[in-house]
Amino acid sequence: MTLPTLGTVGILIWAKQTGLIPNLKGQLDALQTVGKFRLSQLVYQNALKQVGEL
Repeated sequence: MTLPTLGTVGILIWAKQTGLIPNLKGQLDALQTVGKFRLSQLVYQNALKQVGEL
């Protein structure tokens, strides 16, 4: 059995789509500022587009 790989951003997208978090942008921003999480601008923008926040 093969399990799909899902990264941090993918989990946050899923959480937004299922209503577990109110917005994705706030979570991504917190990861970058508080958690020192490195994220390219392209991935950031694509994630927000996927959930309708951009």
